[in-house]
Amino acid sequence: MSEAIKPHGTIKATEGGSAHIPKEIRESLESDSLPYVMDAHTVVLFNPNSSPEIVLKSLQNLIEDIKLRVVPKTELTENDKKVKKNANGTD
Repeated sequence: MSEAIKPHGTIKATEGGSAHIPKEIRESLESDSLPYVMDAHTVVLFNPNSSPEIVLKSLQNLIEDIKLRVVPKTELTENDKKVKKNANGTD
C-alpha cells in the first residue's frame, strides 16, 4: 500500500508565479520578505530573524511532525488529494 503525507494546507500559485501565502504563515514569519531554502522535493520558508540553530531545531520538529502525518493514500480526504495533485503540477 502506498503512503502520503497529510498536509497542513496548500500555497496556490498562478501561472505567472504569484502565490498566496496564508496569513497564518505570514504572521509567524514576521516579515514581508520570506527567505527560503530548497531542494528537488522540499521548500522551507524561515523567519529571517531566527538563528541557524533555531531553524535547524524547527526542522527537526517538522521531521517528527511529518512522520506522524504519513497515512495510507486511501485515508487522504478529497481536499488532501487536490493539494497533492497540485503540488505535483498536475491539475
